[in-house]
Amino acid sequence: MVIANVRLFFPGKTAVLLAHEKINQIYHELHIITLETALVVRTFFFVVFGPSIVITSLLNLKVSLISLRIINSIYTIRFVIWKVFEVNDILPRLFVAPRGLLTVLLFYAIREEAQIVNFESGFLLFIIISTSLIMTWAMLKDKKKINPPTEEIAKEYTGQNSQQETLPTQQ
Repeated sequence: MVIANVRLFFPGKTAVLLAHEKINQIYHELHIITLETALVVRTFFFVVFGPSIVITSLLNLKVSLISLRIINSIYTIRFVIWKVFEVNDILPRLFVAPRGLLTVLLFYAIREEAQIVNFESGFLLFIIISTSLIMTWAMLKDKKKINPPTEEIAKEYTGQNSQQETLPTQQ
């Protein structure tokens, strides 16, 4: 949290004490560690979740139709919420609605007496795969590149940025 918000922790003249190259390196390494850890966690959960899935349930028309309705409702609700709060630029944020680890955890946390008899786990798999593909498509379609906050900080303190009082934004 400190590395991503260096300007808040080292305001004004204390910023001279910072080695921006080292901050960039630390930020990059923390980013890599986070990505690798997330991969390990996702892999673990899907290895646990995998044996409970019947792949042929994806070919079931009922599973497909119900899953598509759920996905449609997810994106419709997100669209309405974005519009209510008057957000103009909603793409690709509208499509960043992944369902994965949390869905799997919630699925396994359902008490036995609350479970639906003959519930097909294909619903979960279909929704997880579909929302992941939609999110990937939206992110690839969006051609904006977001600079890490430390690059903006380095530019500001080296005099390359004329707006000295604005905080770097993260999306």
